[in-house]
Amino acid sequence: PYNRRLIWTIIRKMKEDGKCVVLTTHFLEEADVLSDRIAVMSKGKLQAHGTPDFLKKQTDFEYRLFIDKSEMCECEHVSAFVKAHVRKAILERESATELVYGIPRDNSRQISRLVTALEKNIQEIKINGYGISMTTIEEVFLK
Repeated sequence: PYNRRLIWTIIRKMKEDGKCVVLTTHFLEEADVLSDRIAVMSKGKLQAHGTPDFLKKQTDFEYRLFIDKSEMCECEHVSAFVKAHVRKAILERESATELVYGIPRDNSRQISRLVTALEKNIQEIKINGYGISMTTIEEVFLK
């Protein structure tokens, strides 16, 4: 990690100095952090290209809500709770320990209201915790 961060610093400095840097990487976080433009290749063919923000907007969801289920968790109750605060939230996947909801772009303003409600009702809806993340370049690549 230290050497990678050192390289990142050097690349940023080169960009600040007006130099063009072409970087090939398998680390999608690195591409997201360092790049003004990204080209995604798969099987030798260009699949997508654009700014990181442009590419992220090509996915269905702007945010993902991760719910850490407790043993007493009732998935239907949690889903109803989430949809009461973000109407168009979609349950993407469910496992024994986690629920993952996709939150579409046009619902992103409702995130703060949802977070406030989750904080106030975490015991009532019987979850251990939650997390929210924005769409990543990795999700673009997987799509």
